[in-house]
Amino acid sequence: MSATSFTSHAFGEKLQFLRKAQGLTQIDLSRLSQLSKSYISFLETGIRHPSREVVLRLAEVLGADTVREELLLMAGFTLENPADLKTNQNASGKSLRKDFYSFLQYTLQLIRQGSYERAQQNIEQGFQKFQKPAQMQTLLAHLELAQNHFEQAILLQKTALQHAHLSSGEQERGLTEVDLRLNLGVMFFLWGDQASFAEPPQPQAAYQRYAQALQEFEQGLEQEPQHLYLLDEAGRVHFNLAEVSPPEETLRHWQGCIQRFRSVLSHPAKQQLSADILSESAAFLALAYSKTQQFEMAGLVLDILSLNSPDDWLLHYIQACYHSLFYHFAQDPHQRERGLLSLKQAVQLDPAARIQAKRDQTKDLAPLAQACAQEFEEVLQCNSLSN
Repeated sequence: MSATSFTSHAFGEKLQFLRKAQGLTQIDLSRLSQLSKSYISFLETGIRHPSREVVLRLAEVLGADTVREELLLMAGFTLENPADLKTNQNASGKSLRKDFYSFLQYTLQLIRQGSYERAQQNIEQGFQKFQKPAQMQTLLAHLELAQNHFEQAILLQKTALQHAHLSSGEQERGLTEVDLRLNLGVMFFLWGDQASFAEPPQPQAAYQRYAQALQEFEQGLEQEPQHLYLLDEAGRVHFNLAEVSPPEETLRHWQGCIQRFRSVLSHPAKQQLSADILSESAAFLALAYSKTQQFEMAGLVLDILSLNSPDDWLLHYIQACYHSLFYHFAQDPHQRERGLLSLKQAVQLDPAARIQAKRDQTKDLAPLAQACAQEFEEVLQCNSLSN
């Protein structure tokens, strides 16, 4: 499991489940939805997050009227009318364009949601307002990013960083070296995700790109140690690096992940991040504690998270991973039984848990799968409450 957004993974796994239930290939779904096959693949693997319009289009194609609301919620949207959402987004766009920093954050949000056309339109408007050399280079970089042209985007963003360095006396919010390094690091991060979720996966390329992302985040933190967004992104990329690094580097990245996420959760301005992002960060922290055999801390974090999310299949799934790793460490039958129960709850809440468990049965869930193979398989075959 990687630190790509849990929301993206949950939606992607549900989409894959519905597509296969209809007997459709990705090419079939691409033709019916008029979305590219590569974009369908990115959605299913969690690399890209869909826009609301894309969610509604896919629900219609898949005949998934009964789970339309579930798909919207899994993708992180409210159940508002699309027209109302568009009005809200237009209003947000106008307010966010008051300064370059907010403009970029809005644009990056569109790109991460998969709203590439809207992001490109937004960037074109930006060219009319933001015309300093570093601003123009940054806009060009994001235009390339919106087309998944990672190498070109990174090259342009580096040029923007050089302009900002040469014109340090004229910097403004959104155009400081720290802000531009954050954007550059995110570009490397997304590029690493592309390699990590490729078919077949490209772990060496992912490792190199994640490492470059971490380097940019850490350089930014040297200048602003309490930069909230840098701290959170650094924690996430440490998590992913721990999964693809050579064994001798793994512990260092788990420790870095713990350090950065603890800084995020104790940050005096943490409310600048959404509640969903903070919950994700806490969940990643619990997994990192489990990976370093700090099971008491991991259990405490997961218990606190469960107070507000009793029906969250992902939380139950992470608890299953925690109990599995704890069982491997202590050989306590109680942990084995708790792990199977948590996994069963996750599968009953959403079939996406079954798909993820099959991927992880040789990883975090391996102790459960090996110690009680028959029970493990029975759990994976149990009926989902959402069916």
